Amino acid sequence: MFNNILEILSSASSLDILGWCTACVSLTGAFLNARKKWYSFIVWMIANMSWILYDIYKECYPQAALFTAYLSMNIYGMYCWKFRKTR
Repeated sequence: MFNNILEILSSASSLDILGWCTACVSLTGAFLNARKKWYSFIVWMIANMSWILYDIYKECYPQAALFTAYLSMNIYGMYCWKFRKTR
């Protein structure tokens, strides 16, 4: 089984590995958000910026626009959660 994993990793391109790492960072952000940690937004911002660059490189512009919208929502969410006073 370990040999199969190594074989898959050795045949994957650097871009594929970057995509999988970014997916893991995205899931970490979702997990931290579910745990109500304000810094989940920072993790998500890093992931979304990575997805934007990845999608631009892959010429997938609609998805890059989607992650740009997600990034702006992350910034707004962090502002509301961390800095805005509750009423």
